[in-house]
Amino acid sequence: MIRILLKIKFINRFSTERYFRKYGAIVKSSRVNRSAKIGKNVRVGIDAIISEHVEINDFTYINTRGGLGPVFINNGVKIGKFCSIAPNVIIGPGDHPMDYLTTHPILFDRFYHSHYEVNNQKYWNTMNNKGVEIGNDVWIGSNAIITDGVTVGDGAIIAAGAIVTKDIPPYAIVAGIPSKVLRYRFDPEIVNLLSNTNEKWWDWEFDKIKTNIPKFYSQSNFYSLFNNDA
Repeated sequence: MIRILLKIKFINRFSTERYFRKYGAIVKSSRVNRSAKIGKNVRVGIDAIISEHVEINDFTYINTRGGLGPVFINNGVKIGKFCSIAPNVIIGPGDHPMDYLTTHPILFDRFYHSHYEVNNQKYWNTMNNKGVEIGNDVWIGSNAIITDGVTVGDGAIIAAGAIVTKDIPPYAIVAGIPSKVLRYRFDPEIVNLLSNTNEKWWDWEFDKIKTNIPKFYSQSNFYSLFNNDA
């Protein structure tokens, strides 16, 4: 029985990896819904769980190594390009009502209608996910939780263990429960430059990115990269 289960797991993983390989993606997990849109050169670790209608754009990677736990991305989440997502991150977890007599899903989940004939059809769609939108070049640390309905700006950093309940501005560094802005990655002038340039670096052709990589290491080079476009 164990051998059969391992064989099924291997087949499912191989099937998923082969399905997304046509996009140049490396998808090790077998728990990626086929409705997900996976961009070019995306990397998805073996324990990631990616639900329906998720969008993950070019060069984003989801790291599930290190024994810290899987990454869970709920329905309708959109993730930009060149994002870095550490193990045991939860994005867009389901919600429960707080103003009903009970918070239990017996009041709104189809399961209780189909299995126990609970008359809850009127409320099936009341707890639908709003979705989470994560910008480009966002780094999400281990064990972070981003609640449903949140927008994370480009270039933001979410510290390990943070619980994000409100929108995060571009290039902000947040931490804590609930998360708060500690500081910004760059001075306001550079944040303004990066936010308002006509052509963001993550939208460049990859050859242009490779050519300019040496200028990415120092803020003194940023103006020469973007100032002519702003």
